[in-house]
Amino acid sequence: MVEAPTVGIGRLLKEGGRFLIPHHQRDYSWTEDELDQLFKDVYDAKDSGQGEYFVGLMVFKPESERVYTILDGQQRLATTVIILAAIRSWLTARGFEDDFRKIQSDYIASRELGEDEMEPILVLNQANNDAFVRRVVHESPVEDIRRELAALNRYDPNRALLEAALFCRARVDEIASEADEPAQGARRLFDLVRYLRDSVKGVTLNVPSEVNAYTVFETLNDRGLDLSVLDLAKNHLFGQAGDGVLLRDIQGRWSQMMANLTNVKADDFLKAWWTSRNGRVQNPQLFARFKERVSSRGDAGELSSDMLAASEQYTALEVADDPLWSGYSEEAKERVRNLKLLGGQQVHPVLLSALERFPQAEVERLLRLLEILIVRYQLVGGGRTGRLEISCARLASRSRWAARPRRKVAPTPR
Repeated sequence: MVEAPTVGIGRLLKEGGRFLIPHHQRDYSWTEDELDQLFKDVYDAKDSGQGEYFVGLMVFKPESERVYTILDGQQRLATTVIILAAIRSWLTARGFEDDFRKIQSDYIASRELGEDEMEPILVLNQANNDAFVRRVVHESPVEDIRRELAALNRYDPNRALLEAALFCRARVDEIASEADEPAQGARRLFDLVRYLRDSVKGVTLNVPSEVNAYTVFETLNDRGLDLSVLDLAKNHLFGQAGDGVLLRDIQGRWSQMMANLTNVKADDFLKAWWTSRNGRVQNPQLFARFKERVSSRGDAGELSSDMLAASEQYTALEVADDPLWSGYSEEAKERVRNLKLLGGQQVHPVLLSALERFPQAEVERLLRLLEILIVRYQLVGGGRTGRLEISCARLASRSRWAARPRRKVAPTPR
């Protein structure tokens, strides 16, 4: 770590080069609450005359001259580009041609000498980048964004991205409409662009390798940085892998795992997977237990493979026509549908443990018993989940270590 300068986030986009988000990084995830808070904080700081508004630490790994991998800060950089693109769209619609071209070339997409095509300054991960280019980097009518959003399922990786694009369009329109005429509205937006360029600042830290970055993240978390358990688990796995082939293998498995979990809550998967292998754990203790379990390169490789296989099974617990159930009876598939309808998330660790160890006939019998259990528990036990979760965690752990041959589970083709 050579230096950690403080720089305006807009100026970083304008002068810093190109920024790439690795495929294994999490999808864009800021909600309207976070976006609204950012607008409010920035405008409060701007209107009160504060010279700076601080957005925290951003960590980068240089790849080549003026090309950087973003290891931390992708949500803030992506949100800044979405806001600037919304300003560009407002200017485009009202004929401010020179100004919208300047915002486009300075902050969103630039052209290298001798090249015909404009290249995005920010490249998102594999799941988000196509939608980001279509709906943010390129000019896109609001109606097209709304239509695409309406066609997405609840957990689609691009849902938050498109919602953010629409939200920022609406907020930019609101800011500009407070002026009496378009020229005054444009000046209000120019002031916002300048404030983002010069006064909304972050500390930029360049590290020589990802291993250095994961050490930084864990240290910062110990000092109070709010990272999710899933982020901490990923950083610890990558950090234990070190540089080289194993790290790339684990990154690839993590990317496949996150793709498998597109339509479910990934944080819920982590707890269910851990419980199915190790017994019940409370959320605040989950990362500490995970860190104890993964203490070497071999542990990192073994657990990343197990998590990838379990992610395919976990997704199947919510979808009765998943390929995993193709060889099962229609009655078993109906029970999978019923468990989802009944809200039986507490039995997921039991099923993950059983799918790893039991032959098909026993899994089918287990599905029937769990369906009966959930119905009776909902009716007689009043639906209180605490005791059910404890019992299911104990059952999952016992079934895993039962004295029977371990069944090998190959990844399900998708």
